Amino acid sequence: MRHPGFANIEFSINDIFGQADKLVTWRTFKGNHMREFFGIVPTGRRIVLEGATLMRMNDCKIAEERDFFDNFTFMQQLRLIAEA
Repeated sequence: MRHPGFANIEFSINDIFGQADKLVTWRTFKGNHMREFFGIVPTGRRIVLEGATLMRMNDCKIAEERDFFDNFTFMQQLRLIAEA
């Protein structure tokens, strides 16, 4: 798996469930911030983030997808904001 800002990526699905044409996944993303990512210069730091993806299916294909994760934790792990 490739990602524009990260290397050494590990991606895992922790849980998945759905009803009718809707699916939800709970996932974990791990990676090293080695390249620019949305204007953030590389920090070299390893991040571990959990998040959710909401999907709407059509003919067994993903028709719409929305990803959610904790931006505050992301910024803390990159040391862009102070830890609480």
